[in-house]
Amino acid sequence: MVEILLTISGALMLGSLLVLINIFSAHHPYHRPLPLVISSLLVLSLGLYISMKAGPEGLTALDSMRQSTSLAITGLFAASPVIYAILTLLMARISIQRNH
Repeated sequence: MVEILLTISGALMLGSLLVLINIFSAHHPYHRPLPLVISSLLVLSLGLYISMKAGPEGLTALDSMRQSTSLAITGLFAASPVIYAILTLLMARISIQRNH
């Protein structure tokens, strides 16, 4: 159960970090990034809180963040063959439907 919580908190943190990177890299003058930055930081802090509470005692915030984020990335790699198989079947189905 702890590993599932750590994986979910890592996914929250990884997703919010990717959103923050996207906000800062795609900035233009007519964009209001403040609400998105605040919500991403809130999700990041929620994931960090869950990770620190579910993880082993004595870990710093960065260690806890690293552990749960690496679990989330490992989970993505473990699920990628299934995702690729489903996408391949969907694309084959679409291409067969378009040819008829």
